[in-house]
Amino acid sequence: MTKLQVSSKKHNRILEFITSADHERRGVAFLILDDSKVTAKNEFDKLKKNTQRHFRKRFETWQIGLIKNDWYHGWDKSEFSGKYTKCFVFEYKSKNKGNRFYGFLCNPKDENPRYQLCVLINHIIKRQYKTQIAFLDIVETFRTTLKIQKKIKDFFKENQ
Repeated sequence: MTKLQVSSKKHNRILEFITSADHERRGVAFLILDDSKVTAKNEFDKLKKNTQRHFRKRFETWQIGLIKNDWYHGWDKSEFSGKYTKCFVFEYKSKNKGNRFYGFLCNPKDENPRYQLCVLINHIIKRQYKTQIAFLDIVETFRTTLKIQKKIKDFFKENQ
């Protein structure tokens, strides 16, 4: 795992990459923020090594552009009235439970607007079929927070 920091006045770290940080097309990173709703990194670290391995494979498969809708997916405009089209989920089902990492997609590189980053926000154990909108609402709140958008963009400006 590549650990990268955002330089700012307070030297706050905002992203920690789980995939290679220098891929030309895509990346997956945990949002690092002191907020009880941001659970992805801490929960990933608590997973069994085998489950972590399954998720890493999913992150890397998405990064190289393969389509695996049963491993990860977003939501299109026909779902939830199009409110969550920038939200994304990685999933791994084992036994009677499903681990999910929810995040959002963004294009943080001004010099390469096609580059896509998936910022992971939270982790849940899903036991029901339907997606709980509450988790998507949390992700959408972080995605649309201007301070977070700026910190992510600043990270890429400072680490070019």
